[in-house]
Amino acid sequence: MQLIKTLASLAVIALLALGTEKLVHYLAPVPAALPAMAVPVDADTAIAGVLSTTLVDSRGTPKALSQWQGRPLLINFWASWCAPCLEEMPQLDAVAREQPADGLQILGIALDRADNVADFERKHPTHYPLLVADERIRDILPALGNAAQGIPFSVLIDAEGHVRHIRLGVLHASELKKWLQAVNVHSEPNGAKKK
Repeated sequence: MQLIKTLASLAVIALLALGTEKLVHYLAPVPAALPAMAVPVDADTAIAGVLSTTLVDSRGTPKALSQWQGRPLLINFWASWCAPCLEEMPQLDAVAREQPADGLQILGIALDRADNVADFERKHPTHYPLLVADERIRDILPALGNAAQGIPFSVLIDAEGHVRHIRLGVLHASELKKWLQAVNVHSEPNGAKKK
């Protein structure tokens, strides 16, 4: 009986240490299909903060996110251990391959360790950069409408730097293509741009 009380006490202490948001993040996976989310009022300010940072890729090479300003951008927050993230990545990769040089740029920002991202990238190369988030990025997620920091989480930014769409959960290629039409970004296979 004493062992059960001790374990229960340790569980309560662990819950308090984690906090409710982190507990939900780690114990409740994001369902594959969630309803569309409204873009928060301060999302443009938050995304400007993201685009002003420099993150490292899986090899430790610093990449300034500002290099992608001025063109449509999809930032996809993911992790190598997240099954829904891995489900959507081939679809995002297919869209990335269709883009002309000045088309949509997809960025994968991993809420994960660099070595996990490197292992993933060796096994599953992508046609878009995979970067590793730092604490500043994690701190910005609530302002983008993702208070629990759930993943996968995607943010579409137009060429002027305005957040146009957000999605918590799997972003399917068909939905992404509708988003792109709404912000006047069109693509065809082999990178031929529609007129």
